[in-house]
Amino acid sequence: MRNLLKIFFIVFVFLGCANDNTSVNNIVKYKGTYTGNDITYNGSAIYAVAAITVEESGKVTLEIRRDNGTLNFYADADFIKELSSTKFEVNSLGQYLSLDFSNGLYFIFNQGKGNYSGNLTKQ
Repeated sequence: MRNLLKIFFIVFVFLGCANDNTSVNNIVKYKGTYTGNDITYNGSAIYAVAAITVEESGKVTLEIRRDNGTLNFYADADFIKELSSTKFEVNSLGQYLSLDFSNGLYFIFNQGKGNYSGNLTKQ
């Protein structure tokens, strides 16, 4: 009986330590770079170009270029949460990024003081 308990404990620990990050596996289906210039800030159209890159590792990079500078956001795969097979969200350091791959890529980025959003096309 004691040996059986040891085996169950070892299996339980092994399964608990295994990193089966399905969010990473599923977002990798959308790997590549998406770009576009149809960007809004707090609901108003702005002159900006956005690019989002999904890497093989699941890392997500956002870059928004405006006249007055560039906004960058990076998130490792550990911060990705899968909402559905086509929708993901990333929470990192008080910033939020929503990704919807239903039709191209629609994103919403909240950095605390404002929301950027837009439709991007895969390159």
